[in-house]
Amino acid sequence: MKYCLQLLSLVVCCALLSGCGEPTLDASSQESIEASVTAMMEELDDSEQTQLQQAIGVVVLKATTENIQQAMNGTTMTAERIQADMYTSLDGKTAQEIIDYAAQ
Repeated sequence: MKYCLQLLSLVVCCALLSGCGEPTLDASSQESIEASVTAMMEELDDSEQTQLQQAIGVVVLKATTENIQQAMNGTTMTAERIQADMYTSLDGKTAQEIIDYAAQ
């Protein structure tokens, strides 16, 4: 029983600590994307804000290019699919992860 309580305490602490840290991009809706980008920007200095804005632009361009290539290969592309592809690549990433992803 004591072991179970210790394990439960550890799980609760981990859950609480996982809420701490850098904000991440929530791509579940357009509104949540805007809110999470705003939250990320508030944590960054001017230089980092510029890097994040440029990185998001690069990711959007990469996703657009990939979708154009797929369309040229005969895949039916819809606006919803293009948006979903782009959002999926950014969902859950911190500002630094987005910047690193864009640099790849």
